[in-house]
Amino acid sequence: MVWTNDPDDEISVCNQAASSCCETADDIKIIVNNLIWSYNQTVGLYDECKCDFWLHICQDFGKGEACDYAAEYCCGDYLYYEGREIFSYLNIPLCYCDFFNFAESNLGYTLKPKALKISKEFSNPCIQGLWGSSGAEQVEQLWRYEEKQSLKAMYEKTSGHSWRNNALL
Repeated sequence: MVWTNDPDDEISVCNQAASSCCETADDIKIIVNNLIWSYNQTVGLYDECKCDFWLHICQDFGKGEACDYAAEYCCGDYLYYEGREIFSYLNIPLCYCDFFNFAESNLGYTLKPKALKISKEFSNPCIQGLWGSSGAEQVEQLWRYEEKQSLKAMYEKTSGHSWRNNALL
């Protein structure tokens, strides 16, 4: 891959390449909720093909912005609480933790959310359990609901209704 001096141009070309290589639809949804707390949530972000594509660029070429995309497509959905400026990682917080640590320690880069198109940096996903275990029942119920929605979206996107347990065959 040839890199230019224009990072925006590089990422644009990579986005086009990922979309043409991966046969998945770009059906990521952003849910905006202003009921209890104001937050934005991604739904349907996990994409195995795009994960593999961006992961290669992130690790092999050391492109920080590629790590942003890799983290989102590999690790799945998240919430962003606007008033508190806190991210909650719904599918696999440890996956986000691994990407966060890799980008910081190897590239000196802090991950940023791409799907929400906001100019914020991801909060440290490695400590999510610490602030999430404060006993706030409403937050826990919200997480459970949102996690269930996210898992349903991942299940549907990966044709979960067609899964088979081959061990029984």
